[in-house]
Amino acid sequence: MGAAARPDAVLIPSSYKRGSNSRQKIHSILDVADEVLRTDKAAGERTYYRNTEFRAADGSHYNLATRGPLCTMLHPTGHPREKTPRYRWEDGEGGMRLGYLLEPEYIIGQS
Repeated sequence: MGAAARPDAVLIPSSYKRGSNSRQKIHSILDVADEVLRTDKAAGERTYYRNTEFRAADGSHYNLATRGPLCTMLHPTGHPREKTPRYRWEDGEGGMRLGYLLEPEYIIGQS
């Protein structure tokens, strides 16, 4: 990874899942997400796994991980941009998609 902007979210192909049970599979996705999102655990940051598998138009499946505890794919009900995308997506390495918040000051949900 270079000095590119730090992504706020990552869609990780389901093929990255490892382990024999749900807990192991989730942690395998979080391990990848921590690296991609550059999570600084020493500074108290953490990565949040969304318990949803997203299906792309081509039929592939992705898992969403975010830097913010309140972040989801779409803006919440009641937001002026309700049900519209929160992120601008770019292709990343290994089939991943990197997400950059459209309104970071509102969405991350961190103080």
